[in-house]
Amino acid sequence: MHAHGRGLGVAFPTHASALPPAALERIPVRFRPAIAIATVLTVTMLSACTGGAEPTPSRTVLDLDVTGTVGITLPAGEGSRYLEAGSAIETLLTTWGATVDLRYSGPDPADQADQITAMVDAGADLLIVTPVQADALAQPLAAAREAGVPVIAYDRLIRDTPDVDYYVGFDRFGIGVQVGWAALSGLGLGDLNGDPTGALPDEPYPLEVFAGDLAAPDFYYGYNGTVRQVLELSAEQGSTTFGSGQSAPDAVATTDARSAAARMTQLLQTVYTEGVSLRAVTTAGDDIAAAVIASLRDHGLSPGSDQWPVVVGVGATTEGLRAIESGEQYATILTDDRLVHEAAAYLAASVLLGEQLDSLNVKDYDNGARTVPALLVPGTIVTADNLQATIIDSGYASRSEIG
Repeated sequence: MHAHGRGLGVAFPTHASALPPAALERIPVRFRPAIAIATVLTVTMLSACTGGAEPTPSRTVLDLDVTGTVGITLPAGEGSRYLEAGSAIETLLTTWGATVDLRYSGPDPADQADQITAMVDAGADLLIVTPVQADALAQPLAAAREAGVPVIAYDRLIRDTPDVDYYVGFDRFGIGVQVGWAALSGLGLGDLNGDPTGALPDEPYPLEVFAGDLAAPDFYYGYNGTVRQVLELSAEQGSTTFGSGQSAPDAVATTDARSAAARMTQLLQTVYTEGVSLRAVTTAGDDIAAAVIASLRDHGLSPGSDQWPVVVGVGATTEGLRAIESGEQYATILTDDRLVHEAAAYLAASVLLGEQLDSLNVKDYDNGARTVPALLVPGTIVTADNLQATIIDSGYASRSEIG
C-alpha cells in the first residue's frame, strides 16, 4: 500500500517552515516559499499569489482506475462545509472506481472512534478522517495501523498519535504570506507575487496586524507567514513599521470580531492621533476585517480618502467580496474548498494505487507524535482587479450573490 511507485506527476508546493509555538526562530531572509504556482490535479493550474488564473475544478479530467474501499468519517453538525466535502470526495472516488463508506460523526469522539473501528472491521483499505476532537483517536487508529489501513487527516490534523500517514488541507503558512504580500501591494511597495515594485518610502508606512485566535491549532502557521516571513522583513528594510509596536503573537491575536473592533478603536484613539496615519491593516479573516472597517468608519474615516488604510482579509466571504468592490477592503485570500476536496480524493487515489506524489511538505506538520507528510492547497489573492476572474468566472460565487 505504501510502495514508492513512479509518481503521478502532480507537484504541490513546499515552503519555509511554518514554525510551531515552541520554535519561533527567524525564518532566513533568503528563503521565499514556493507557493506562486501549484497544481491540485494534473491540469488544475492556479496562480496562487497573483490570482491571475482562476481555480478550475477538474473532477472530470482524470481517468483513474482505482480499486479498494475508502472509509470517510467527518463531523456532523458543523454547518454545510463537511457535508459538502463528504459528497464531493465520495463523487470523485467513486467516479474513479473506488467504493466509499461515508459516515458523519456527532460531537462525541467515542462515536467517531466506533465508526473508525467499524470501517476497519468491514475491510476498508484507507481512511479519511476529520477528527471531532483532534487528540481522541489514538486507540482506533492504532488498530487501523495494525490492520494495515493508512489514514489521511482531512482539514484538521489528528494529534498525539503516530498512526496518521498524511494530512491534506490549506497551506496556512502560505496564505499568511499572501496576506502580507497583499498589504504591501496595496501600499504600492510590491506586486502580488511579493516582488518589490518601487523605491522605499521616505518614512515607513505604519500598519497593524490582527491575527487569529491564539488557541487555534493553525494560529502560528498564518502568523509566521504574515509577520515573520513578510512584515518583519519589510520593517527591517524600512518600508513599513508596526505603528503601535505590537507584533508579538499574544499582542496581535484576535479571538473574534468584537475584540478586533475594540482593539482597533483603542489604537485609533491612542496611536493614530495628531497627524499619524494608519496605512494598512492585515487580518486573519474577512469577519475581522469587517470589524476593523466598522471601527474606522466610526472614527470618521471614509473609504477612498487619503486616510483610509489598506485592509486585507482571508476567506473570500460574501461580505469581504462586497467590501472589496466598495473600496473598503483592498484584498482577501480565496480558500476554495473545492480544491481541497479534489486534493483529498487525489491523495487517497494515489495511496490506493501505490503511487507517490511528486512533493509533500514533510517537515512542518508535527502532531505531537510524528511529523505528518502534508499535501497543501494554496490560496489565491483576490482584489478588485481580478475578482471577476477568480470569483465569478470560476464559479466560486455568482454576481447575484455578491450583489
